[in-house]
Amino acid sequence: MCKLDRVQYQVTISVSSDVYYIDLDDEEFKQKWNQIRASLEQRANEIWKKYRRGNAKKRHNIDGIILELAIKKGMFDETPDFMVKCTYTSFIPNTTSNFPNGRELVIRNLDIIKKVAEV
Repeated sequence: MCKLDRVQYQVTISVSSDVYYIDLDDEEFKQKWNQIRASLEQRANEIWKKYRRGNAKKRHNIDGIILELAIKKGMFDETPDFMVKCTYTSFIPNTTSNFPNGRELVIRNLDIIKKVAEV
């Protein structure tokens, strides 16, 4: 068995009234996301097909491609400074847990980072 070295960081970001973010779990956003996804899915699949290999190719998860296309096309109120999403892990092969076991944070605007500390 292979031992993995891990490093954990605590990141403090500035969330003020001029910071725009997207909560991908927000019910109102999910409705908007369904419309965006439907309009950009074909183009995202075309881009995905150009990937040669890697985990993104294996998973065929095109949501990231769709998000980037939507940002480039100005489909959100503003360009998001960051995005958050609850994540789910499969404990049984080919299934997804019903319980969130993590929260992903994608920071697009590095200027909102106020502090990074190893914990």
